[in-house]
Amino acid sequence: MIYLKTLIVWVLNFVIGIIGTSILVTKLMGTGEGVSATGTSASVGIKLDTTGLIIWAVVVLIYFIGAKKIWGKTVGGLIADAIMGKKK
Repeated sequence: MIYLKTLIVWVLNFVIGIIGTSILVTKLMGTGEGVSATGTSASVGIKLDTTGLIIWAVVVLIYFIGAKKIWGKTVGGLIADAIMGKKK
């Protein structure tokens, strides 16, 4: 059970912390399409130049370090606790 929770935390942190922030920075920088959807398809585009890459690295650091300092866990850890039914 503990391995399942660890796997969930890693997957959530990767999706939210790494991919999510790169899509966010791509959209904010205006260098790519970010996430787009039509009636029949959806696509994700990530395109960062040097400045975007530096901003993305800072956002990822803030995401992981800030969450750890504020909540004592990463966002993925908090969501995994909620999924697994762990009480505070």
